[in-house]
Amino acid sequence: MSNSNYAGIEDQYAALDSASIVLIPVPYDGTSTWQKGADKGPQAFLDASANMELY
Repeated sequence: MSNSNYAGIEDQYAALDSASIVLIPVPYDGTSTWQKGADKGPQAFLDASANMELY
């Protein structure tokens, strides 16, 4: 698991005390009974955001 923030934004904007919005990635797969893997979603979301174009 990588230690990253959403979209790789600069630390000054990613800091909890200066952020306007906070996303809390909660990996949970407790109710999945078929094709488990939902718990990997929050990290996949953060990883994919690093490739997002910020216009």
